[in-house]
Amino acid sequence: MTSDDLTLRVSTPTRNGNGYTLSNARNLGGWQDVRFTRGVERCPSDFQTSMTDVYPMADPPDMQVQPGDFCEVFLGGDRVSTGWVDQFIPGFNDGSHTVTLTGRSKCQDLVDCAAVYDGFQLSNASVLYIAQTLAAPFGIRAALAPGTDQGAPVEQVVILAGETAYDVLERVCRYRGLLLYDTTSGDLEISSVGKATAASGFQEGVNVERAVAMYSMNQKFSDYYAIYQGLDQFSDIGGAPNQIAHLVDPSVQRYRPRVVLSENVMGGSVIAEDRAKWELSRRQGRSFLVRLTTDSWRDAAGALYAPNTLAPLVLPSLKLGTPQSPVMWLIAEATYKRGRNGTTCELVLMPPQAFYQQPFIWAQFGPDQTVQ
Repeated sequence: MTSDDLTLRVSTPTRNGNGYTLSNARNLGGWQDVRFTRGVERCPSDFQTSMTDVYPMADPPDMQVQPGDFCEVFLGGDRVSTGWVDQFIPGFNDGSHTVTLTGRSKCQDLVDCAAVYDGFQLSNASVLYIAQTLAAPFGIRAALAPGTDQGAPVEQVVILAGETAYDVLERVCRYRGLLLYDTTSGDLEISSVGKATAASGFQEGVNVERAVAMYSMNQKFSDYYAIYQGLDQFSDIGGAPNQIAHLVDPSVQRYRPRVVLSENVMGGSVIAEDRAKWELSRRQGRSFLVRLTTDSWRDAAGALYAPNTLAPLVLPSLKLGTPQSPVMWLIAEATYKRGRNGTTCELVLMPPQAFYQQPFIWAQFGPDQTVQ
């Protein structure tokens, strides 16, 4: 493998009960166009590769790829994804023929498939236990990132018939302010925000080819009402069956109400308030983000830019940081590309508070600006 070339290590799976065994491993390289994307809110990670020869260079040669093959994706010597080939797409035109492969990590089965659990209900279980229980049937491990506080056990989780495992876990993680994404081994990681910091960041005029900031209002609301559908209306603690939490975003200067349903059926007004906080924080964060393109996949220490990593930003044209005082934002998504336009990494960065439960207000414009 040469530096940062993409190589696919492909194996043939054979079903064994609800598991599988792998055989016939082979390496496929020589890809001309590469795209691979990971993100803290993008599960599973996915890739697409293509070339204009009949088949990629193989060891042994003449080895074909089948949809459903097990696949490990390497960028240089770093494994970045473990999963399955989704599509094998051959094609041709007057001057050439192409081969395209697409695939996703093992966590695709959590996203695509129904959650199956006897009784369809878990009670007084930790977030990690719930994740391990729902992921195990697919041969996927779940783990907490080092230093992550998963909070108190969840009182009750009801799995709806046909609901996917990822839908259940995403809902649980929302209440605990946790991120849920796949790892390079294709397994599931539960983490709090910003558990790592890049060795270098992004500076205008140094390693940023282009950057765009987005300041938006269309997805923000002035008043957030979270409705809790309780089941303890006959308890002795009082309170109505439907309890409402109300939060106000003072940055929205006209009346724009939004009502969100707190899906949890136990926990009272505290759960409803947490749901409203999450909704406000998420919309605030998404109203203020940066998309940039850099000419390398790696930071100064040689590590691939990875989601849930803090990186310093110095983009004075966008009023974000100075060389003396950079701003630390979170890499929310990273897309590695190589093709006719060379090697680039496209990143989406947001304030880390965008992923917290607590409400926050971001000043969208510098104090020296006047907007009429």
